[in-house]
Amino acid sequence: MTIRNGEKKRQGAVTVEFALMSSIAFMLVLGTIEFSRIFMIRGGVSNAAYQGARRSIVPGASAASVKAIATDTLTRSFVRKSSVEVSPEVITPTTNEVTVTVRVNLGDNSWIASRFTKGMVIQRSCTLSKQMVD
Repeated sequence: MTIRNGEKKRQGAVTVEFALMSSIAFMLVLGTIEFSRIFMIRGGVSNAAYQGARRSIVPGASAASVKAIATDTLTRSFVRKSSVEVSPEVITPTTNEVTVTVRVNLGDNSWIASRFTKGMVIQRSCTLSKQMVD
């Protein structure tokens, strides 16, 4: 098979162009995955704070049960190494409102770019009032 002179000069250009463009496309795909993961963590943290606060307003709730519900919600979102704080620390029948604060370090939960998310924290709080029944 004979190759014309003009085609012979372009033979390696396609390989070089593919090598350059495929690395950029690969980085875009990985970036999209990582941003999706960050938004999933953000939603999971908000949901965990809300679910914990919902548990706190039920009669007989304790700070330990609130933390357990919030931690379970985070586990279902594949979030690791979180901290859950309940204020006040002791929930009594006369407690009017409870605040649940959830903090997650993105560097500990990043799949791909943990170097870039190191030190970044997602924090959400939810405060709900107890309804007193007479």
